[in-house]
Amino acid sequence: MRLFQSLDELHSQYDVAIVGAGPAGMAAAITTSETGLRVVVIEASPVMGGRGDHAWRDVRAEIDAYRSTNPDHLAGARLTALENLPAEEGQAETAAAMALTVCVGSQSRRIRARRVIVATGAIERPMEISGWTLPGVSMLTTADRLLEQAIGKEVVLAGCGPLLWHLAGRMIDAKRPPALVLDTSPGRLWRLVARSPFGLLTQPDIQAELKMQLRVRRKVKVVQPAGALSIESKADRKQVVWQRKGGGRMVAPADLVLLHQGLVPDLAVCRLAGCRLGWNAARACWQPDADVWGRTSVAAVLVAGDAAGIAGFESAVARGHLAGYAAAQDLGAIDIRKRVRGSLVHLRILRRYARGRALLDTLARPAPAFCETDQVRSPATLSD
Repeated sequence: MRLFQSLDELHSQYDVAIVGAGPAGMAAAITTSETGLRVVVIEASPVMGGRGDHAWRDVRAEIDAYRSTNPDHLAGARLTALENLPAEEGQAETAAAMALTVCVGSQSRRIRARRVIVATGAIERPMEISGWTLPGVSMLTTADRLLEQAIGKEVVLAGCGPLLWHLAGRMIDAKRPPALVLDTSPGRLWRLVARSPFGLLTQPDIQAELKMQLRVRRKVKVVQPAGALSIESKADRKQVVWQRKGGGRMVAPADLVLLHQGLVPDLAVCRLAGCRLGWNAARACWQPDADVWGRTSVAAVLVAGDAAGIAGFESAVARGHLAGYAAAQDLGAIDIRKRVRGSLVHLRILRRYARGRALLDTLARPAPAFCETDQVRSPATLSD
């Protein structure tokens, strides 16, 4: 890997530009670089490793593998424009390319890439309940910084999705468990598993989630389902108000409230490129229309990892490799037989983890009462 510090070091033309250096972006860079293509990775953060439901994983092995390859890497950069350069008349569709405007600070530069792989990961879904903008109320993305300031204070976690439970587990490990967990999802995981095929119990992601939830419930008071959630300010503290099952109004004091209701794909770059989006009803969010190889409605743009749809760490890595193989084949660096041979292990990983994903999607989907913003409303609701 060649680490660039400025835009001047970039070449004017690349075979593949990868946006994002999380697990999927690094995997795509490894695969495309190994085929001999000229690759650049554009990362907004100064560090590698990504975000999303793998944000607290140890990704040193993936980073070491990425560093051993030879893509150009530009950190602290953002993409401000993408221009589609379609194939000219008489040329194959694989001749399409993209012009990218890359910015670092106040400087910008335009480069050209024959293929762009979008691996921008996921962002937190807003939880716009009453009181969500009060001081001392935040999303999980700022949890690490805020928890350092909340030692000895009462912390309440509220919302739904696996990351809520993972943060509670990390707080228990740090000997600073939350005072309360308010889970707004309607069904408990083990009840959903009990009504599902027995084979789901063998799924590693389901097993891990069951263990985490059981561990948290043994150490922390958990309320589920918590409805009609709101936050009020009382003097120098907050109080969290919710409606318990049956209709009673409940109140709990808090110094810090952390909200979370799942992750959604970061679509900013896909929107810049003009990729067609589709509605994922299971997760109540928009995501790019893409095939298993990450190919989108724009010929020169592929999407990988959580940017293609939330599927977890292992699937994100597999999708990165698959998009890399597809881009390499499009550009003539490998033939279809090599693409198929190299992709088999990654396709098996996708199939393995897809079996339990529907259950985790159910947990991460906001309850209907919290689906009141454009980020979570369905197309039918938005047209009303």
